[in-house]
Order: sequence, then C-alpha cells, then structure tokens
Amino acid sequence: MSAQGGWIGVDLDGTLAEYHGWVAPDVIGKPIPLMVDRVKTWLEKGHTVKIFTARASPELTDDIRGLAIPAIEAWCKEHIGVILPITCIKDLKMIELWDDRCVQVVINTGMTIFELEAAKRTEERAARAASGMAKKQPKHQLAPPLPGYGRKR
Repeated sequence: MSAQGGWIGVDLDGTLAEYHGWVAPDVIGKPIPLMVDRVKTWLEKGHTVKIFTARASPELTDDIRGLAIPAIEAWCKEHIGVILPITCIKDLKMIELWDDRCVQVVINTGMTIFELEAAKRTEERAARAASGMAKKQPKHQLAPPLPGYGRKR
C-alpha cells in the first residue's frame, strides 16, 4: 500500500483504543490488542497507517486539539512503538478505513456487504429450487449417540 502511496486509516476511539464515552481530549482508553497487533503487522510490512479521528477535527478549538494530538502521539508511542500520523481527512490515497462506525457499501451499488451476501444466498437457494436440486440435509449431521445415552438410571 505504501509503495503505491496509499495509506490505511484506523479510528482511535472504539477501534484502536477502548471507548466508553467522552471524558476529555487527552484521555484515551486502553489498547484493543487485536487492532494494535494488526497495525503493528501492517507497519512491519511497510504499510503507511494513520490515526483517523475526530479528535483532530478543525471544528474543535485549538485548545482541545492542543490537548488531544500530543495525547494520541504519546498513546501511539507507548502502545504501538511509533508515533503515527493523525488526521480526520479522507483523501484519494486512503485505501482502507477501519472504524467502529462505518458501514461498508459495495462499490457502485448502494448495497451494504451484508445485503449483497444475503441477496447472493437468496439467489443460490432460488436457483437450486428451480433446478430441483434443493440442498438436501445429510441424514446424520452428528455422530450417533453412545450406547445407553439418554437412558434413565
């Protein structure tokens, strides 16, 4: 991704760090291990990763951003090992956005990925039914019961 000049955006609150409601601009939750490890792996592979957060919004006062940005940098250094770039702006080089509030839409369709998968399953069932090849359940999905299983003692 970095070789092409692209970057991965990772939301801070609720995605990279725990979020249980707003406390203060310089209060950041505990790291979420799965996401921290994912970010570290991307960095090891040479990808550019940026913190994508509303805490960097120009709509906030300079005082709030002045508290938030250094706190985010310190959090990154402590938990990721490096200070990541911080932004709140999506640009043409952003390849992915990892965020707890996003809903992924399939390009040029307006459908969410969940809606697309559901539509595919419905089409597959309809095609099987129309061809007379409805999916048949196997006779034995589970191993037969053990001898004596279910008997009263």
